[in-house]
Amino acid sequence: SYCLEHCSTPGAWLSLDKSDSEIRVFVTYLVAALRTLVPDCCKNTINLVNAETIPPLELIVTQFSNDLEELDQRYILVLDDYHLINNLDIHAFLDMVLAHPSPKLHLAILSRRDVPLSLASFRAKHTLNEFRMQDLRFSSEQTLELLTRATGYPLQLQDIARLQFRSEGWPVGIRLASIALHNHSDIQTYLAGFGADERPLQEYLFSEVVSGLPDVILRCLLYTSLLDRFEATLCEAVWGNDIGDEDEPAPSGKAFIELLEKSGLFVVLLDQQQSWLRFHHLFGELLQRQLEEVCSKEQIRDVHLRASNWLEENGYFDEAIRHALAAADEKRAAAIVDKARPDSMNRDNWPRLERWLRLFSQEVVQRTPQLMLLQCWLDLCYWYRIDMLVPDMEQVGKLLETSSLSLDTVETLKIELNVLRSAIAYWVNDPEQAISLAKPALSKTSSQSEYVQSDALMYLGVSYQTAGELSKAESLLWDYMDRGMLKSPGSQARLLQSLCFAYWCEGEVNRLQQTASRLLQVSQENELVWSQSFARYFLGLQYYECNQLEEAVKHLESVTNNPYIYPIQNVTHCSILLSLCHQAQGLPERAREVTERVAQITYERGNRPFISLMSGFKADLDLCNGRLSQAKHWATDYVFPAPHVLIRYYNPELTYCRILLAEGASKGKDLADQLDRLEQNLNRSNNKRLLIDVLGMKALLADAGGDKVAAKSLLHQAVFLGQSGGLIRPLANLGPGIVRLLNSLDLDREGLEYVGTILAALDNSNGDCATMQVDAVMAETLSERELEILNLFASNLSNKEVAEQLYISTGTVKRHAHNIFGKLSVGRRRDAVAKARGLGILKAG
Repeated sequence: SYCLEHCSTPGAWLSLDKSDSEIRVFVTYLVAALRTLVPDCCKNTINLVNAETIPPLELIVTQFSNDLEELDQRYILVLDDYHLINNLDIHAFLDMVLAHPSPKLHLAILSRRDVPLSLASFRAKHTLNEFRMQDLRFSSEQTLELLTRATGYPLQLQDIARLQFRSEGWPVGIRLASIALHNHSDIQTYLAGFGADERPLQEYLFSEVVSGLPDVILRCLLYTSLLDRFEATLCEAVWGNDIGDEDEPAPSGKAFIELLEKSGLFVVLLDQQQSWLRFHHLFGELLQRQLEEVCSKEQIRDVHLRASNWLEENGYFDEAIRHALAAADEKRAAAIVDKARPDSMNRDNWPRLERWLRLFSQEVVQRTPQLMLLQCWLDLCYWYRIDMLVPDMEQVGKLLETSSLSLDTVETLKIELNVLRSAIAYWVNDPEQAISLAKPALSKTSSQSEYVQSDALMYLGVSYQTAGELSKAESLLWDYMDRGMLKSPGSQARLLQSLCFAYWCEGEVNRLQQTASRLLQVSQENELVWSQSFARYFLGLQYYECNQLEEAVKHLESVTNNPYIYPIQNVTHCSILLSLCHQAQGLPERAREVTERVAQITYERGNRPFISLMSGFKADLDLCNGRLSQAKHWATDYVFPAPHVLIRYYNPELTYCRILLAEGASKGKDLADQLDRLEQNLNRSNNKRLLIDVLGMKALLADAGGDKVAAKSLLHQAVFLGQSGGLIRPLANLGPGIVRLLNSLDLDREGLEYVGTILAALDNSNGDCATMQVDAVMAETLSERELEILNLFASNLSNKEVAEQLYISTGTVKRHAHNIFGKLSVGRRRDAVAKARGLGILKAG
C-alpha cells in the first residue's frame, strides 16, 4: 500500500475476505473501490449485478469492460488476499476481463498461492508480470538492514544467519522477528539461537511477538481479531467490560489503534481518513487461533454479539447479521434483517434482501415470522412466485398467532401481511376486500415502513379503479404525492405506477402518457432502474395503442436491449409489445426474432409463469402470420384460468379466443362461452380497454353467424370505447374481417374519422395478418379527379362551385360524389371528408 500511495498513477486497494466470494458482492466491491478514484463510474455494471437474476458472466464482463473504457485515465486496482476467493464464477469473470485487458486499468492481484486464472495464456501474450516468493525474499543484506533499523543495534551478517536460514527471507517472518526483538535485551544471543524449538515458524514468531505485550493489550488484540475491520469506537464496544481493571485499565480505542500503528503490528488501512483498519489476514488468523485457546465459547459468543450490536446501531447491517449468526443467535440476526429491510425495500434493493435471507436455513426461515414476511415480499416483487405467495402468507399468519414477539410488533407485522393479502385480493378481482386489507397500513405502519405504505397505496389505487371509482384513486394518490407525504422517490414511483395501470384499464391513453412521462422523469432523476422499466412499458404501450409505432419501439427497445438490468415481468411484456410493433410495421421476421429471444431468457431464468406466457404469445404470433395449425397445437393444451384481473396488454385468454375465432363455426359455441366469461370478468373489474378486444371478437362471431344486427351493435360499443381514448390498434388488430362491419356502422363525423384511422392502420400493416391496401378497403382507389373533388368538398364548396373551379358540369360533380361515397362507404359529403381524413387521404383541417 505504501508503494501505491507513492505511485504517480492513481490507485485503489481492495482487501478481500471469504465473505466476498459471491459474484454480485465481488463485482459491487470492485466497482466501489474504483469509485474511490472515479465517483459514479461503472453504473451499468452495477445495474447488471443488481438484476433479479444474475446475468451470464459474458454480459457482465462486456459491460464492465465497456465501463472501463469510459474512465478518463489509467488507474491501478490492487486485489489483496485473492486466495480467500473460492468462487469459480469470480475466477471466470477475471479471466474474461483479463483476456482483453483494458488500457485504462492495471490490475494487481496479491495472493498466497497461485490464482486459478489462465496464467499460461497471459504469459504467452506478455500481459502478465509475476512476482513469486523467490522474487520477494529478502537477501541477507536486506534482512540485516531491516533489523538494524528496527532495533537500532549495530548487527552484522553473522548475527542474522540463523534467522535468514529459518525464514528463507520470508518478509512477513522477518517483520514479525523485528517486532519480537523488542522483547529481548540480548539481541545477539537471541538471534544466535533463533527459533530453536520445533514449532512452525509463524507460530513461533507470533508467540514471540505477543509474549512481550501486556495482558490487557493482548486481550484487546484477541477480541478485535474477530472483526473483519475495525475502528476506535467499535473496538471499545467489542471489548465491553471484559478487558482491564483498576490496576490495568483497557486503553481507549484511539490509543489502541495508535499503539498498533506505532508498534508496527500487522494492520492494513482501509480508507483515506485512516479510521478503518484490518489485521493482516495471517496475523488475524493466528490471533483467532490463540483466542479459541484462551477464551470459552460463551466469551467468544459475547464478543460477536457486542460487535453485532455496535454494527447494527451504526448501520452496518451486513456485518451485524454475520456476527449475530456467528454467535448462533438467529433470533437476533432475524431482528436485524427486519430492522434493515424497510430501507432496502424503499430502494428496490431486492438482491441485498435476497442475500440476507439466504444466510438463514429454510428451517429457520419457516419458523421466524419476520423472515417469512420478507420471503413473501420477495415472492411478490422479486421472484414473481405468485403460486408460492399464498402458502407463504398462510405460514406467516400461523407464526404471528403463536409468536412471542411484543404485541406492537405483531400488530405491525399483521398490517404488513394484510398489504400482501390485498395484492392477492386485487388479483382475484375482489377490490372491496383489497381496499379493506390495505387501508389500515396508511395510518398504523411506522414511518420507517414507507415501502409498505406506498405498496398499500398502489393497491388501493388500482382497486378503486377496478371498483369503478377512478376519481377516488386519483384523489388519494395525487394527494399523497402533492403533499409530500412519502419522502422516498421509490414510493412516489409506485404511486405513479398505480395510476398508469388505472389509466390503461380505463382506456385513458392521454392521461397514461402524461403519468408515464412523469414516472420516467422521477425514475431517471433518482436512478430507479425498475421503475424506469415500468415507465418505458407504459409509454411504449400508449404509443402502440395509438399506432405511433416508431415512438413505441424507441421506448420498448430501451428495456428489451437490456434484459438483465430490468425485472423479467417488464422485459417480457415490453418484448411482446415490441414484437407486435414490428408485426404492425410489416416486419414479421423481426417480430419472431424478438419473441424467440425473450422466450429463451425466460427459460434461462427458470420462471414458469413467464415461460407459459411466452408460449401463448408465440401462438398468437403464429396466428397473425397464418400459421393456424401451430396456434391450434398450443390451444389444444390450454386451460382457461379462473377469472382474475387482467392488467397487462397481453393475456393468453384472448389468444385462445382468437384461435377459436379463426377455426370457424365448429368452435362457435365454445368461443361464445369464453367470450361471455371474459366480458363478465372485464365488466366486473372495470377494464374498459380489454373490453374493446372482447366486444370486437363477439361482433365478428355474431357476423359469422349471420346476426348482423348484434354484430353492428357490439362493434358500435367497441368503437365508442376506443374512440373516447383515441385507441387504434385494438380494432385494427381484429384483422381484415372487421373492415366491412366498420364500414357498415352509422356514425357521426368524429366516429367516421376515427374509423378511417383504423382502416389506415390496417392498410399499413403489410404482414400476413392484414394484407389489404387502401384500394381493397374502399373497393378501389380514388381517381385523381375524385381526390380533387374530395379536397374541394373539404373546403365546403358547393357542387356548383366545385364544377366551376374544375370546369365540369354539376352533374359530373354529382356522379363523382356518388362514386366517392360508395368507395368510402358513406352517404354524405361531410362524412366522406371525415373518413378520408382518418384514412390519411386528406390532411386534417
